[in-house]
Amino acid sequence: MAGNFWQSSHYLQWVLDKQDLMKERQKDLKFLTEEEYWKLQIFFANGICY
Repeated sequence: MAGNFWQSSHYLQWVLDKQDLMKERQKDLKFLTEEEYWKLQIFFANGICY
């Protein structure tokens, strides 16, 4: 584990800014409707919680 969060691999690889998230989301919406997209978000969030 890095002593400094801002230099950690988690921050450098997995913390995305809003522009990156929107770009990736547009790729998802080519295959899913908005409703299907949110249903999948809820499904996977529930899976992570349990």
